[in-house]
Amino acid sequence: MRKQLSLHLPIALFFLIFSLFGTWYEGSNILENSFEWGDSAPFSTLFHGPLTSEADIMQVDFFVYASKFYPFFPTVLLLSVLYLLTVLGVCTIEDRRRRILFFRIYTVCLLVVLAAVQLQHVDTKYYYTSCLFIGIGVNCLLSVRNNRRLAAMKG
Repeated sequence: MRKQLSLHLPIALFFLIFSLFGTWYEGSNILENSFEWGDSAPFSTLFHGPLTSEADIMQVDFFVYASKFYPFFPTVLLLSVLYLLTVLGVCTIEDRRRRILFFRIYTVCLLVVLAAVQLQHVDTKYYYTSCLFIGIGVNCLLSVRNNRRLAAMKG
């Protein structure tokens, strides 16, 4: 287990940091696009009221703007977080049955959260719809893989 952790954990952290900075950089374009402040800065509007200058925009709104207009790095960010949590879950859970249950609950919670976010932000529906399909695909792949392994262990 330690050998797997020493390989997968740095990979997951690298992609997480790389995509985090890429998303942050691309989202900083909101500062130049004042027409999008009302639609793409929900957190700043919530905490500061109507936006009047660039200084009112919070950093978290950079990620909302990037997921809306530049979805590549936010998608990589989401996948790297999913990958990191999966690696940590696999390494910490020793029992196979609990591991399978963990993956099922984990993917269902991820899909519910993404569906809730998609309902709130209509403008980013394509990004979140693709995330939902990625989550469904991951769940299907894990189901097939785990069923094959359990069948091989029994027979």
